[in-house]
Amino acid sequence: MKKGKIELINPCQEDWDKMESVEQGHFCKKCSKTVVDFNEMTTAEVLNYFSTTKSPICGRIRKSQLKEPVFFGTEKHRNYRYPSKIGAGLILATSVIAGPHYHCSKPKVQIVSANNKLDESEKPESVSLRKILAPEPKCITIKGTILDTTNYRPIINAQITFYTLSKYFTAFSQIDGTFSLEVPSEFVSEKNLLRFSYYNVLYKVHYSYHRYETMDLVINKGELNQPMKIIAEIDEPAMGGMIAHYYKENGPIVFRNGSRWEINAFLNQYFNKNPNHELKSGVISYFEPEIAEAYLGAEGKNGMYLLHHAEF
Repeated sequence: MKKGKIELINPCQEDWDKMESVEQGHFCKKCSKTVVDFNEMTTAEVLNYFSTTKSPICGRIRKSQLKEPVFFGTEKHRNYRYPSKIGAGLILATSVIAGPHYHCSKPKVQIVSANNKLDESEKPESVSLRKILAPEPKCITIKGTILDTTNYRPIINAQITFYTLSKYFTAFSQIDGTFSLEVPSEFVSEKNLLRFSYYNVLYKVHYSYHRYETMDLVINKGELNQPMKIIAEIDEPAMGGMIAHYYKENGPIVFRNGSRWEINAFLNQYFNKNPNHELKSGVISYFEPEIAEAYLGAEGKNGMYLLHHAEF
């Protein structure tokens, strides 16, 4: 497989809305060419187009679509499955934790009688409490507000995800743009990975529709306790000539539920017509080299894929 990225060259300043609409996009009279609209395509669909088209391509594409590496020379390309997909049906949920064994509620009090035997029939006022059994894990709470960059209105149902190599924890912003994400303390380290994404954002009728750009941050442990103010930037589409740029260095590092997975083994399964169940049902997240290196150090210099079980 060839590794590479789609690059936008010779940016074009022509007005998209003034061009004639055609089947694949809009027709530019100045260049006498069709400008292919990749704006609504998935990464896999963009990849398939470049794999089957040899002529020079002029296209319209969002900044976020240019960030992820692509792999050429496969028969079939699967769509990526993002953690956002678990958000459906969880609109305005306060906090969702990946996995059934972690709960950040207050410690559970169990009544112990004088003879040290648990007696659930006794009421608290009739017994002397001797101890608290089975306390729940301690948690930290990450709080903040997410606002639109153009008008500073609150963004509703933005997704906030805390990643580790083996787990992820997620929450959604409320009607006032605030969020509160609880994470068990055992998963907090000196460097922590947060993602702010907008796949399931809700809009009131008087709001203008915007597509926002996913934001990744590496946060120190001490900073997690500080209220955050996130300004969501518009994921503006750009036009121009587009090429597939190939590179020779190693591909991104891959972690599967916390364990290293060789990149070619990952890709062979990823592009397989019948991928194994773990990959087929899992949640795949890609992080750019700048973020991956800040989080992992030198081993993240080529980017990072995290594969987690979908536990919902």
